[in-house]
Amino acid sequence: MVVVRNEMVLRLFLLSTLDAEGADDAGPLSFGRLVAEFGVVSMQALNDWAESALDRIESE
Repeated sequence: MVVVRNEMVLRLFLLSTLDAEGADDAGPLSFGRLVAEFGVVSMQALNDWAESALDRIESE
């Protein structure tokens, strides 16, 4: 079993759990920017996973 972690996805997820004061301390991210960054990072994570799966299939 291979476990791959994406730090940026984790940060975006955790940032969304902060209250307003905590989010202000974390940086000036608007909700729209947070959603856009999450979209980009999640697509990168999906691409990384697909490439890893393809490598494993080709090596078998």
